[in-house]
Amino acid sequence: MPDHYLATRRSLTRLAVLAALLVIAGALGGRLIATRVRESNAAGLYRPAVRDAAERLLESRLGIAGFGGAPVCATAYVGAEPERAGRRRVFVRVRCVEVCRRDSVLATGSAIATAAAVTLVRSERGWNPVGFEAPTDSAYARDFRAIFPPDIRQLLRSRWDEAAMEQRIGERADRLHPGRRLVAGARCEV
Repeated sequence: MPDHYLATRRSLTRLAVLAALLVIAGALGGRLIATRVRESNAAGLYRPAVRDAAERLLESRLGIAGFGGAPVCATAYVGAEPERAGRRRVFVRVRCVEVCRRDSVLATGSAIATAAAVTLVRSERGWNPVGFEAPTDSAYARDFRAIFPPDIRQLLRSRWDEAAMEQRIGERADRLHPGRRLVAGARCEV
C-alpha cells in the first residue's frame, strides 16, 4: 500500500477516535452539569418563596377539587436544568390534595400525585414560576419521556418521601384554614 494511503487511514482513525471522545466528554459533561445543578441549587434556586409560588401555581392549574374544597399542593425538589436566557426548568414531585372543612377539622377529598417541570424566569427579585409541564393521563409514558431528561426520570422513579410530602400538605392546609387541623382518614363529603 502507498504511504499516503496509510497516513490518510491513520489520520481518519485518529479523527474518529477524537470525535468519539468529544461525544463521550460532552455527554458526561452535560450529566455532571445537571448533577451539580441538582445538588447545589436545592436550597438556593428552589428556596421557600419560589417553592410557595410554584405550589400556588400548581394549585391553580393542576389541583382538583371534586367535593367543593380547595386544592393544596406540595412539591419536592428533584433537579434543575442550567439557565438559558434568563429561564430554567425545575423538576419536582407534586402531590395535590383537596382540603375541605368538616366539622372542626380539615378533611381530604380528590388527590393527584405526579411529576412536573416548573418554568422559572429570572427577575430583579429572583426566580419566579411562570408555567409548568406535567404528563397527561392519556399519554403519561410518552409525555414523561418528552418532558424529563433521563437522569431526572430515574430520580423521579425512585421512592418518594411520603412523610415529608404529607407534612408539607399539612403546613399548606394550615395556611389556608388557620386553626384547623388536617386529620388523617377524614374525608370530604358532597
